[in-house]
Amino acid sequence: MQKINNRRYGFSLLEVTLAIGIFAFASVLFIGFANAQLYFETKNQTLSEAMDIMDDFCSFVEISSFDDIKGFKDANAILYVTEEEEGEIIYRKFVPREVWEMSHGGKLTGYAIGIEPMEALFAGEDPEFRYYIPLTCKLFKVHKDLKRMIPDGIGEDFFTFITVKNY
Repeated sequence: MQKINNRRYGFSLLEVTLAIGIFAFASVLFIGFANAQLYFETKNQTLSEAMDIMDDFCSFVEISSFDDIKGFKDANAILYVTEEEEGEIIYRKFVPREVWEMSHGGKLTGYAIGIEPMEALFAGEDPEFRYYIPLTCKLFKVHKDLKRMIPDGIGEDFFTFITVKNY
């Protein structure tokens, strides 16, 4: 007598369905992880750029005259951040809108800094006899048309406190 061997080759429908389900689940997890990684990388890059801008602004304030900074404070000025390139060096400048429109100098970076006086903490002092100016500076994202600021465009409020001294 001859024994008939009835073996099947291939996968059953259940095995194929299970494999597709595992692959789909793993793909969704991978895509979600990649999106989260991209989001946090972009946010970190934006915060790093914002910190660089605020550091450059602090340097700008240090080299500016006391009267210029006082004028910006009195006007609650908004200074637009521009970049100019000379050779391989990029210079970041902070200019009022009117100056930028008149000179058409520099490429706008999409950021602006609002300067406000910080008088609440120093209410007991006479500002006329004070040899320093306490300022609050906030970094904004600027819309392309320069007509509106985008608060919280950085992802969180980005403030700094600067004291300008008159030597």
